Amino acid sequence: MKEGRDVRDKLANYLGEKGISAKVYFYPVHSTHFYKSVLKYRCRLPVTDEVSQQVLSLPIYPSMTTGEIDYIIDKIKSFEKVGRK
Repeated sequence: MKEGRDVRDKLANYLGEKGISAKVYFYPVHSTHFYKSVLKYRCRLPVTDEVSQQVLSLPIYPSMTTGEIDYIIDKIKSFEKVGRK
């Protein structure tokens, strides 16, 4: 799980350096305060927990141009070649 989070965080930082705002928005609902404290929800969801450590949200909006999309794709490909080390 730590490896997935490390790669995700490195990619987010790399993209940020290139002017691309990538954020972590996915947090497992079963681990939130409301579910744990108010609803007393107790379960183990290891796949959900693992995936949540790897998910990264990329920019997306209605007026996004093909050029902007291509730029993001190019930078992710660049990260795979050099930034992951």
